[in-house]
Amino acid sequence: MKLAPAGCRISYGIYEKGLMKLLNRDFLLSFPEGFREQRIQPGPPAYNTVVFLEKKNF
Repeated sequence: MKLAPAGCRISYGIYEKGLMKLLNRDFLLSFPEGFREQRIQPGPPAYNTVVFLEKKNF
C-alpha cells in the first residue's frame, strides 16, 4: 500500500453475513495515511460489501 502511486485506485469485496461477518473483523485494516476509503453496503438478499480505496495526491 505504501508503494502505490498517488491516484491509485483499489477495490475489493467482503462477504458480511452471519459467521463470516464475525470472522472478517480482522479484515478491517488500518491503511497507511493518505488513503480514502468508501464502502458500499448492499441490501438483502445480497451481503457483499464493496470497498473502494484511493490514494490521495499530495
